[in-house]
Amino acid sequence: MMASKKHDDKEIFAFISQAPVFASLPEEELRNICKDITKEQYSKGFVLCRQDRTVLDKVYIIESGSLELYFDEGGKKLLWGTLNRGDVFGGIAILMNSGKSARTAMVQEDVTLYVMSKENFIDICTRRQSFYTFFVETFHGRMLDKSYASIFQTSQVSNFLSGIVPFAFLPEDVLKVISKEFSIVHYSSGTRLFYQGKSKVEHLYIIQKGAAERYYEEEDKKILRGFLGEGDLYGGISMLVNNGIAVRSIQILENTYFYILPKEAFLKLCNEHEVFAEYFTGSFGKRMMDKSYASIIKNHADTVDTTTQFFNLQVENIYHKNILACSEDTTIQNAAALMSGRKCSSIFIRDMEGDCTGVVTDTDLRKKVIARGYDITSPIADIMSSPLHSVQIDSMVSEALLEMMDTNLKHLAVRDRQGKVVGIVTNRDLLNAQE
Repeated sequence: MMASKKHDDKEIFAFISQAPVFASLPEEELRNICKDITKEQYSKGFVLCRQDRTVLDKVYIIESGSLELYFDEGGKKLLWGTLNRGDVFGGIAILMNSGKSARTAMVQEDVTLYVMSKENFIDICTRRQSFYTFFVETFHGRMLDKSYASIFQTSQVSNFLSGIVPFAFLPEDVLKVISKEFSIVHYSSGTRLFYQGKSKVEHLYIIQKGAAERYYEEEDKKILRGFLGEGDLYGGISMLVNNGIAVRSIQILENTYFYILPKEAFLKLCNEHEVFAEYFTGSFGKRMMDKSYASIIKNHADTVDTTTQFFNLQVENIYHKNILACSEDTTIQNAAALMSGRKCSSIFIRDMEGDCTGVVTDTDLRKKVIARGYDITSPIADIMSSPLHSVQIDSMVSEALLEMMDTNLKHLAVRDRQGKVVGIVTNRDLLNAQE
């Protein structure tokens, strides 16, 4: 519980002038600081801030009592420590972690805190190098501890990714786990990072700080140019649909830091989280609507070994032959049971002649039946998607992908040359074709 008290400038001045962090500041600066400071009190057990959740807009100086600091890993306290009289909390978070608390702070003994506003703290750091250096050196000292550095870096990555699409779509626990897979790399201005059609892309690149240009070079001219800044991604489409070969060149425009995620971890995320994968396949589909971009992809596919190049694969190489089907008068309940028994995400609907006239997916069951409370004893034909969208068995995989993008579907029927449905291909099959 918090209690605020009217502060006494003389009392505060006497206290902070003895605190190490303020020791280098001149008396006039200290007296100005006193005018901004307030006093707050908290009881034992009160959680002042939570790791990775609380955004701090204050800096706390302990006047009496103590705070316990710790990393919370699955309910376990790691690398815990205690702050006592004269210690400062919050400054490193504001300067080094965008204000997010890297550790949980709990009141260990009833505590009285002097509180400085974030704005005044940053102003002093800007004007007083010695004051700023105190926090930087304290932080660097902690980072020498490999355990602290590892947890802090993972926390930083997780916080950064939580605001970046499509990582923002992932559950919090998944985001924390995948954050441990990232590394940070630096490239100087002018570096040619990737060459179109030649460079192998083995990571997903996310700009943490800096800028780069993405382009395709044709007859010494840059076309399809785009600029990447903080939070922008590169490499996902190349790894998913171009066998890991760079589609466009990348040149660094200014000193740039990237967070990079290994290909194996990236593909695993795509396979386990459909909404994550769809961000990249959807972006690719939209780009393929640009005839220039599509032409570049096709030309590149024509120059690469057809046994490994994704775009030279035909649907017959990846589709499922053993389809699940039922009659139009099968109840929704029974059809769902068939899907569950076979662990299928879709079921085809056949008419009296045995021709497939529609399809029902697990998404249809969620949206049309469960969400609406639809009668599960009704015929499955009532909720099927019809007419049936399909691709020919000898179509290129790229055509199947574009059809999915055009129709916003995840399942396509596969027809033989006589027009008979002989199988199914899904968006997950397209992803798996890259492994």
